[in-house]
Amino acid sequence: MTGEVEGQTGYLVLSLEGSVLSSGGDLESDQRAAATILQLVKTAGQGELEANKITVNYADHSYVICSSNKKIHVVKKSINCSEILA
Repeated sequence: MTGEVEGQTGYLVLSLEGSVLSSGGDLESDQRAAATILQLVKTAGQGELEANKITVNYADHSYVICSSNKKIHVVKKSINCSEILA
């Protein structure tokens, strides 16, 4: 991935069909995460919702998902307590 995101612990770049084009860190070759994220993107694309960016938050990390240049870009990043309270 060309630009590092602050707190990034992993990344995936997927084709629109779900093939892993590149990956690294915590998401290195993670086919299960790729399949789950592809399903999430497909579900979000149904109906009238036109999401440009999807963020999934957990207690200690989040996934930021966006589509660009006919690819799905995913970044996993750690969350510290000050980010949650801000």
